[in-house]
Amino acid sequence: RLYVAGGIDGDRTLSLFCVYNQATGSWDALPDLPVGCYAASSGIIGDQLLIAGGNGTYNRLQIFDFTTGQWRLGPSLPQGRYNAHGVVSEEKLFVLDRNIMLIYDPRSDAWIQERLPFYGPWKCACVHNGRIVAFLHNGSAYERDPGGSSWSAYRCTAARDALKGPEKVWGTMRVESILLG
Repeated sequence: RLYVAGGIDGDRTLSLFCVYNQATGSWDALPDLPVGCYAASSGIIGDQLLIAGGNGTYNRLQIFDFTTGQWRLGPSLPQGRYNAHGVVSEEKLFVLDRNIMLIYDPRSDAWIQERLPFYGPWKCACVHNGRIVAFLHNGSAYERDPGGSSWSAYRCTAARDALKGPEKVWGTMRVESILLG
């Protein structure tokens, strides 16, 4: 399913929440967000959609329970965030921004902060094999090991035989975007 929550129309922040119905090719309305927002971080853990921060809500956590079809407000973010990257790993929501990562654990219904050993701004982030992989605008990338005991430099590599032209000599490539599957 494809869900869309919030948004902006001109200078008006939206609280709409919709799901795409593939069978009918249309969008179905769901209960509105408690507080309209856009540019928020989000993730799904179990039966809950988590929407953290964003313009319009900055330090709010909004939680939609797919089982009950209801929204509730979770604990406030320790620091407000918008345009920050959110990923889910270890059954937690990670919100990365500059040099502090906010981590929401639904089991304790609480946030913690983790200082990062490097400084953003971030281009994108994803999770692969339990590791958070974060790409910065300056072209560098880092990965966090499962359990979070350390971060290390991350390098995208490609099989030498799959490359063509001068890259075949190098055996590595710099990529601007990546899909990990």
